[in-house]
Amino acid sequence: MRNRRKMNYFTVVLIFMLTAFYLIACSKKGENEEKKEATQISDPNIVRLDSTAIKTAGIKVEEVTLKKLSLPLNFPGKIMPDENRVAHIGSRIPGRVIGVKANIGDEVKKGGTLAIIDSPELGETESNFLKLEANLSVAEKGYERAKRLLDGKAIGLGEFQRREAEYLNTKAEFQLAKESLRLLGLRDEEIDLLLSKHTINAQVPIKAYISGIVVERNLTLGEVIEPSKNLFTIIDLSKLWVIADIPEKDIPLVEKGQEANIKVSSYPKEQIDGRVTYISDLIDPATRTVKVRIEVENPPLPPFIKGGNGGILKPEMFAEIEILTKSSPEVLALPEKAVQIEDGKKIIFLAKDNNTFEKRDIEVGDKIYGFYQVQKGLKPGDRVVTDGAFYLKSELLKKELEEE
Repeated sequence: MRNRRKMNYFTVVLIFMLTAFYLIACSKKGENEEKKEATQISDPNIVRLDSTAIKTAGIKVEEVTLKKLSLPLNFPGKIMPDENRVAHIGSRIPGRVIGVKANIGDEVKKGGTLAIIDSPELGETESNFLKLEANLSVAEKGYERAKRLLDGKAIGLGEFQRREAEYLNTKAEFQLAKESLRLLGLRDEEIDLLLSKHTINAQVPIKAYISGIVVERNLTLGEVIEPSKNLFTIIDLSKLWVIADIPEKDIPLVEKGQEANIKVSSYPKEQIDGRVTYISDLIDPATRTVKVRIEVENPPLPPFIKGGNGGILKPEMFAEIEILTKSSPEVLALPEKAVQIEDGKKIIFLAKDNNTFEKRDIEVGDKIYGFYQVQKGLKPGDRVVTDGAFYLKSELLKKELEEE
């Protein structure tokens, strides 16, 4: 009995000692963790945020990677019509204007009527054509009759050849008259209609060669016009040229096919994409520049502008041109928005984990189209804060003020 009580006593003492040791160990561990956390919080380059603050600040993180960067070059330029989309329209025959259907600023379709003229020359040509058509019918019948008579030996070979020559000459004159009508602007279906109805129409429509905007009109009702006069100018403004003046030193950097961005002062928020299609072989001796042509699609006018034709770009506008030159070899590239300025130095915030961010000084090269080339301070795969970096900078400043 005494031995049993003795064993119980030792058991209680042992349990008490083990409990004490455990409590002491836990206390030391807690103290170490508190010291570690205090060390992290006291680091002036560390910012810790909870999930709510991260969401409020709009923190976004991206990996720093190797990229090929294109160096943009900026030049002045001017918007010009695409010369392949300009039509100067006149009349093939002289006549008097009896109708005008299009005015400056009108949008017209290819084949649409711009004006109508009355042409005595056309009337005479149509009349001559109908006479030759009748003569050809008579000559053809005479030729066929002579052929039958020759076969029956009712006429001699000489008479048959005379009738044959008359037929061939009349046929040639008829074809020549038909070609004259084509030269005056009549289509084959209009000539066929003239043959079927035998009705002379001396009125000639002046039609648009292309679809576009009428930018010039040089005729009035009742005016007598000649074929040499330009009556209308139409420009298709859906595609335009932008002509840039490139300094001689930058010629090696520009090539056909390079992308370009166009901006005009009228719509400063609009960026229009284009492509280099021509580089002049001649240098302007006065300015030491070469002409470079960029082709662009003309964006439509904004909805709030009513009644306008064409698009945003208009010929003779001045433009700012940014040409994206040859890509560099792969370099470590950092998004521009990730970089903050502090005391004249460039800094970024490195994501250590999901809610811990470290400020770091970096060295970068020139800004190239929204990216900096990293020279020192980062390596591929590092995760940096892009959106929300300014918020982290503000948090560090707040912490410094609190410590003071």
